[in-house]
Amino acid sequence: MIPPLLRANSGERPLRILLIGGIYGAVGAQAQRETPETTLEAGLIARGAQVSAGPHNWEVRRRQWDVVHVHHLAHQAIVQSLMRSGSRVAFTRHGIHQGSHTRRAALELIYRRADAVVVLSEAERDLLGHRVPRDRVACIPNGIDAVSWPYVERKPPGPGQPWNLLFVGQLLAIKNVDVLLRAVAGLGPDVPVRLDLVYDNDAQAPELRRLAAALGVKDRVTFIGHVDRVDLPSYYAQAHALVLPSQSEALPSVITEAALSGVPVIASAVGGVPEQLDGHGVLVAPGDVGGLARAIAATCCTYDDAIGRAALAAARVRARYTVDAMVDGHLALYRQVLARPRRGLLEGGR
Repeated sequence: MIPPLLRANSGERPLRILLIGGIYGAVGAQAQRETPETTLEAGLIARGAQVSAGPHNWEVRRRQWDVVHVHHLAHQAIVQSLMRSGSRVAFTRHGIHQGSHTRRAALELIYRRADAVVVLSEAERDLLGHRVPRDRVACIPNGIDAVSWPYVERKPPGPGQPWNLLFVGQLLAIKNVDVLLRAVAGLGPDVPVRLDLVYDNDAQAPELRRLAAALGVKDRVTFIGHVDRVDLPSYYAQAHALVLPSQSEALPSVITEAALSGVPVIASAVGGVPEQLDGHGVLVAPGDVGGLARAIAATCCTYDDAIGRAALAAARVRARYTVDAMVDGHLALYRQVLARPRRGLLEGGR
């Protein structure tokens, strides 16, 4: 049941929300992606809120909106934090990697001035420490529509068939795909595998193709590239395990998608990933080639146990990482922000 429409005040006017995010400036296949921002947008509209959305290069007149919610550290996150009148501002970073000194300074400004900061996991909240007062921080995990990710029963490959490993992400250095290729190369003949790489951003593709050839695994690795959203569940359905060896993550949607699909997960113990899996996957230290190879081998050699863990993970994410919970959490946050007195300039407010 759809909750009652959230009002910005005691009148009858619906809440007016502006969402700002990079997806709204994307073109081509990138623009068709479903992201946390677009999921939130659809959910808010379904509850009757007046929602507009735009990219970071928009010129925003803040007085038109009750809440301006900026996603990702980019131009408008800084601009909105510097304004001194108009809408309340919420900020979601969607990441925990600290980056350069300039980016860290920009984050400190935003944290000091935003009316609310949304984190995706308790691990991210802990990283904030005392930089943002606890009453201005809300932990709201991204939600995934479970209907789009049907659960599929798994079984080991037949005699002479390889184990199908799947990576879904971007070919960026922070994703440590090179570590995954080295781990595949380190597996013995008793664990034959094939690896599918699904991605949009192909920044490292040439480099990784060369590495696969140098390691002697190019015939076991398929660079698939972009896959339409409607077709992606079939890749999860065919996989024996999802492997995400990232150096840093906030709350990767691919972990939730894999869990909903019943795919055993092997991932780096970073960000919110341990919370997502809650002991129902295999965690390794980021950058540990040997540890990742051993985790893959152990998953394949004890696959019945891996399937059992995957079933428990599926049950947990269906209860915890829902679109309804995500939208309800944001509506509650907006209500809290609008109910508070405006913060004074000495407090970093507008």
